[in-house]
Amino acid sequence: MITAENAAGSSEGASQPNVGAVVPIPTSPMIPAGQRASSGTEVSWGRRSGTNYLIEDLLENSPVDILQMPNFLLDVDIKVNNFLEYCSWTFSQGTAYRLRSRLQIDGDCTSVGAGKIECPVKLEGLMVSYESVKIAEKSQRRGLIARLCLNEETSTADLFVSKGYATLTVHREHNWTRKLALKVNALEMTMRPPTETLVNADMDKAFVQETTRKCERNLRRMLETEYPALLREHIERNYHGLHLPETQ
Repeated sequence: MITAENAAGSSEGASQPNVGAVVPIPTSPMIPAGQRASSGTEVSWGRRSGTNYLIEDLLENSPVDILQMPNFLLDVDIKVNNFLEYCSWTFSQGTAYRLRSRLQIDGDCTSVGAGKIECPVKLEGLMVSYESVKIAEKSQRRGLIARLCLNEETSTADLFVSKGYATLTVHREHNWTRKLALKVNALEMTMRPPTETLVNADMDKAFVQETTRKCERNLRRMLETEYPALLREHIERNYHGLHLPETQ
């Protein structure tokens, strides 16, 4: 690195300042993965960039990568001529995954009201997988793995964090449930079509539509409840005394 002191070369006794010297400009540091502030420490960062780095570090190094999705039943009804046909399916062992690599801030964090910041979050490529089995007729049980992917263009969220959210008192009196929240603005998923016909073309189409709608509803609820709760636990364990920098 060239500094003002050594840029003048090796000549001794040089009295003229080196006009062309390059002086390094301090930049806002990032906390490397796994390195956390100790209790009572306040990190001094450049305003907006420091906040962005802190939220990125929180999301990327959170131990939360898989959410267990709730089981559900699905009745698919479709009218064929004058007859109403239906099939029932059970969905179990559901998981939402790729959270660590896919949930990232998408733009600068900004102040929104007193003591709170808002960070836009993208939900690019988040996956959901379910085991599903047809249970309407035991003699014709059919099973498949239902896999769905979030559409990045039509799925957005915002992460709200209170400034100084990780400042803990000796008595641990802070209400963590109000310090961090994720609000899903829009969520749209695409299901991979079954590789073979399940019942018939019309009922299979209805099956995909209803499965997608149910998974979208479940995932939205999980992202706004279970996921922030797990992030808050992670903050409490690893970010004691770490204050959010002010945003411009």
